Amino acid sequence: VGTTSITAYFRCGKIKASHFSCEVNDDDDLTRPWRNCLLPKGAGGAGSDSSKAPLCGVCIERNVLRGRPPLEGCGDYELWGELDSA
Repeated sequence: VGTTSITAYFRCGKIKASHFSCEVNDDDDLTRPWRNCLLPKGAGGAGSDSSKAPLCGVCIERNVLRGRPPLEGCGDYELWGELDSA
C-alpha cells in the first residue's frame, strides 16, 4: 500500500487529508515567493492534489529553516499522507 492509497482511504472516511501538496494558509510575506515553486510533475490531474499548491515537504523545510513549527501554514489537514519534497 502506498501513500496514494492511504490518503484515499482517509479521504473516503471524510478526513481532511493532503497527499503531497498543501494549501498554504500562511499570509506571511516570506512565504509567498515559494507557494508556486517545486510543483510535482503531472500534478493537477483527476484525483490528484492541486497543481497550484507547493509540495508539503517544501512548506515544512521552509518552516524549519525559519525556526517555525514544521507544519505551520501548510494547510488545515488532519492527515498529511506524503511529506517528501523531491
